[in-house]
Amino acid sequence: MANSLYFLAACVFVLSLAAGSVQAMVFCSEPTPPSCILEDGTFADDLDREMCKGAVTDYLADAEDFQTCLNGAGAAVFAEAEAVVGQYHCKAGDESACP
Repeated sequence: MANSLYFLAACVFVLSLAAGSVQAMVFCSEPTPPSCILEDGTFADDLDREMCKGAVTDYLADAEDFQTCLNGAGAAVFAEAEAVVGQYHCKAGDESACP
């Protein structure tokens, strides 16, 4: 029982280290909604509406890029974590986990 708790604690520690090192390599910038959406009232004229439409279109593209970045960062964290756990198993004597 104590061994399994130690192993679980070691895995959590290793995963947190892996997440920290990948996080340092990847920075995803969350987009800010366009200011025209945050303002009260309706559009002053057609030009105002079209300018806001363009800002919303840009925001949607930025939001998609942000989501892609987050997905990539998450995949990188798990890939690195799996590698670290494999290294742990190899050092612990599990030769099947060694490269």
